[in-house]
Amino acid sequence: MEDFLLGFGSFILLYQITNLIVILCKRFQDMILGIAGGMVGFDMVAMLVYGFAFKPFTENVRLFIGGMGLAIFCSLLYKVKAFLKMQGEL
Repeated sequence: MEDFLLGFGSFILLYQITNLIVILCKRFQDMILGIAGGMVGFDMVAMLVYGFAFKPFTENVRLFIGGMGLAIFCSLLYKVKAFLKMQGEL
């Protein structure tokens, strides 16, 4: 169970990245599409680094990867909510 929660902990990292991207999109409104494309790459790099950094601390790698997968899904739901809210503010 700890392995799953360790993998799901990556949601905090993805949450912070999403908030950073929303702030950048509000500041640079004419570059939103480029920033959104960069977000995908930045999320990928962050998850790879997180996965390789914490993988040695896990006993069951499948649970760890499952927790990371759930974190990605929850992050996607949060991104949709944050970007819809941001669109209403612009």
